[in-house]
Amino acid sequence: MIQYFAEYDYDYNRLDMFERYTESSIRTIMFAQDESRKTLQSHIGTEQILIGICAQEGTAGHRALTRYNINLEDLRGELKQVMGPRNQVLPTELPFTPRAKRIVERAMQESRDIHHVFISSDHMLLAITSDSCCVGAQIIRSHGVSLHKMRYTVLAILNGGDETEEDIKFFRPVS
Repeated sequence: MIQYFAEYDYDYNRLDMFERYTESSIRTIMFAQDESRKTLQSHIGTEQILIGICAQEGTAGHRALTRYNINLEDLRGELKQVMGPRNQVLPTELPFTPRAKRIVERAMQESRDIHHVFISSDHMLLAITSDSCCVGAQIIRSHGVSLHKMRYTVLAILNGGDETEEDIKFFRPVS
């Protein structure tokens, strides 16, 4: 369950950054690592993070992606098209690309902006939609979905909407 500042007397700043990540966000990163290894990539990029988000069924991010017919198999196919050179020898730990690292960090700010205490895969998708130059955002746009529309679909779902066009409206965080 997502916790809100307004509902809890919780000091957000006293939590370590990594204590804020939910199980879905951790699974997203683990899935992104697995995808990178399967495709013999020596790094984790925003495209692998997007695949990890899509794999988290039941989350707002997954629901938003599938609402626009963006599914796991399509993303994997597109990843093969945009992949860089494959490496036969992979490092033990796969590093994030600088942009992917910024997305993971930006997810924390996205969480704060909508007054959530914890960081989920949904916040990672919001972070991807805020960086129009990352490969993950380019993949979303290649499906004919604007980043603005994807962003507000995620926010509408997080706000309790049922993903209908009427629910995808401007979201104003609680002040």
